[in-house]
Amino acid sequence: MSLNKFMIALAAVATLPACSDLIKDANTHSNFSTPNSVGVYSTALSSQLTGRDTAPDGDGYGYRVGSRSGTGLIGQSGIIPGTSVAAAPASGSVVYSGRYELAQIQNIDISGSRIYGHSSLYSRSISLTADFDGNTLSGTGGNLSVDGAISNGNLSGNVTYKGVNGALDGVIGADRAVGAFHGNSADTIYAGGFIVDAD
Repeated sequence: MSLNKFMIALAAVATLPACSDLIKDANTHSNFSTPNSVGVYSTALSSQLTGRDTAPDGDGYGYRVGSRSGTGLIGQSGIIPGTSVAAAPASGSVVYSGRYELAQIQNIDISGSRIYGHSSLYSRSISLTADFDGNTLSGTGGNLSVDGAISNGNLSGNVTYKGVNGALDGVIGADRAVGAFHGNSADTIYAGGFIVDAD
């Protein structure tokens, strides 16, 4: 496990206790951002912690957390361009198994005019069940829960990691599902993804 401490100057901070959560909320962000063809981001964040996972055929995702001047602390994830899976079934259910990975910034706080947090990597196995009649993908592994929606072989919906809600993106087919996700609160940022194959 990698553990780093990120610290970035804020544009303006009034460090009154009542303002602390508002300041952290304004300076913690996460979003989807597409990596390159091997899951790497071409432009770096400050003090970033990155990861990626790919299947033998190149399907996969990339992710990172770090800091950006003028923005604060940030997490980003995305599906590798060209990731493709077999056509999704028209009906029935499929159980998928695999692993997910993520990078996180936790224990976010303010010190004077700076915001900081501690970063680390996290990975666990996960089992997900697709209901192609109800167009849902769901399951839990470790601290991550997936509550996804399926539409024409694409994934959207929500995830929850350690109680922090996040967004899901990806693709799903009869053979495999590949997802990317991210989420943030005033105290935690995470970004990651999963590759799961049909059992």
